[in-house]
Amino acid sequence: MDKKRLLIKISVIFAWLIIWQIASIITGNALVLAGPIDTISALIGLLGAADSYAVMAASCLRIMGGFFLAMVTAYILGGLAYRYKPVEIFLSPVISCMRSVPVASVTVIVMLWMGSANLALFVVLLVAFPILYAGALRELRSVDESRLRLARHFHMPSVRRFRMIVLPCAKDGALSDIKLCVGMSFKAGAAAEVIAQPVRSLGEKIYLSKLYFDTAKLFAWTFIIVLLSFALSKLTVFVIGGLFGLLMRGPKECEPGDVVIDVMPGDVLVKNVTIEYDKRNVLDDFDAEVNRGEILQIKGKSGIGKSTALKYIQGDLKNESGTSVIFGGINVLYQETILIEHLDAVGNVCCFMKGGLCDTAPAATAALLELLGKELIHKPVSELSGGQRRRVEIVRTMLGPGGVITMDEPFTGLDEVTEDDARSFIEKYLHERPLIYTSHSTDEYLKTKSNKTIIPESSNDQKTSQINSSSASVGVSDGMQKGL
Repeated sequence: MDKKRLLIKISVIFAWLIIWQIASIITGNALVLAGPIDTISALIGLLGAADSYAVMAASCLRIMGGFFLAMVTAYILGGLAYRYKPVEIFLSPVISCMRSVPVASVTVIVMLWMGSANLALFVVLLVAFPILYAGALRELRSVDESRLRLARHFHMPSVRRFRMIVLPCAKDGALSDIKLCVGMSFKAGAAAEVIAQPVRSLGEKIYLSKLYFDTAKLFAWTFIIVLLSFALSKLTVFVIGGLFGLLMRGPKECEPGDVVIDVMPGDVLVKNVTIEYDKRNVLDDFDAEVNRGEILQIKGKSGIGKSTALKYIQGDLKNESGTSVIFGGINVLYQETILIEHLDAVGNVCCFMKGGLCDTAPAATAALLELLGKELIHKPVSELSGGQRRRVEIVRTMLGPGGVITMDEPFTGLDEVTEDDARSFIEKYLHERPLIYTSHSTDEYLKTKSNKTIIPESSNDQKTSQINSSSASVGVSDGMQKGL
């Protein structure tokens, strides 16, 4: 905060204190409206008494205990409701009831059942839970599905998926809800204590101040509640935010190591596949077979079905007819850029490799140094250019655990030099794994023992396919293609 804004805030506070003091003087009765001077004097007296701190500690323990119980319960049930729709349906009337029932009614009912000792804890639980539960559902539903889909393709462990994909998406919203709920918890908890008057509580002190018409002390205790609410809100957000950061942390910087591709190559067989979209066959009777050591290029103009064919092979689309058999997992490179934005390039590669983050970091570092400069591999990927981000994705794809590689227009955003480097990198780390990639250009070929080219055919593009393909049906032409 700059000095000018700070000065304005201080000036506004002093202005309101002056207005308060003037109102107190006009009233002329400290029992009705104690002024700021009387209130500050009472506050100093309370802060000088050891008993006051015991009262504050006891109330904070009850209120924050209720808040943390609400938070844990809300996040567990929110996760279950997100995963299982019947759980959400079952809980919905309870959540609606908790939102609409007045705090005073809840306080009286709970006091009848449980007495006054821990009343504030349960009232805070009932107030904070619906907000945190709804926030958990909202944040889980906002998680980028494309990142989750990519993680499933690379068989990312569930715990790592939660840490690196779910938590970053949920962090800001969750911290905002927590900050709001801590403030509301103190309001609800103090109100419950005023009604129940448990021994050694802020509510009891407020009630006694009212009973003895000690308005200055009443204002002083109220100020203490506001101050505690503000301080504990900041502290809770700081601690939980730090915990988020700890869980989301990627691997530490390390020296480059050996890059070992220890993956069994797979095979792909697709027969007579038809895919319909918007009452039109996007793919019509599509065939493809790619074996160990082979590269299949799916080429053609935009809209002909290249990406659709690739998404079907990857398992992202369902077919109307036909069959497919794929041996070995698939490492996927989508046409759109999908990265974990808070991590650096090394973290983005390690997250999708088989093994622990620290164990795979040396290999990821070595591979990235082949396509990116040393000064770039430890920068957050959100700060990299489009071409640099694409090269990170290429390294991630080639070092993944799958036995089949699929790439949708892999050289998008690369200039001539970096494109040549990327092709050489792909060939170096292919290790006999079949590769299927799409391209607009007929010049984008990769050197390999066996290349194939296929042009997808849709019911609306028969003429185009017959012009570009060697036969009227969807064909695959074997043979060596022009090198890079």
